[in-house]
Amino acid sequence: MTPMSKYYKDGEKRYMHYCKDGTGLFLEDMTETHLENTIMRIQRLSKSGITLMNGGGHFAEDMYYDEEHLLGDEVKEHMGWSNYIEERHRRNLIKELKQ
Repeated sequence: MTPMSKYYKDGEKRYMHYCKDGTGLFLEDMTETHLENTIMRIQRLSKSGITLMNGGGHFAEDMYYDEEHLLGDEVKEHMGWSNYIEERHRRNLIKELKQ
């Protein structure tokens, strides 16, 4: 499962992060620690790789199963890496403006 999905609110694109317990949070609502831990986790997974599993069907003759192994930038793209980095950058800009 992709850990994020895209929503539009008032014409603005917002991203929802899904925790391992299934709880959904908008990226801007994640704590600093949660955001940083998620970024570090995606970095680790991009080095080790992930396996995507897909399958389905209603009857035995319709059943199918497929696996795809992602590594490096493919993992980062699948997991929405750039959106987390943009959120961290946005927060850093806000901190700089407040100083």
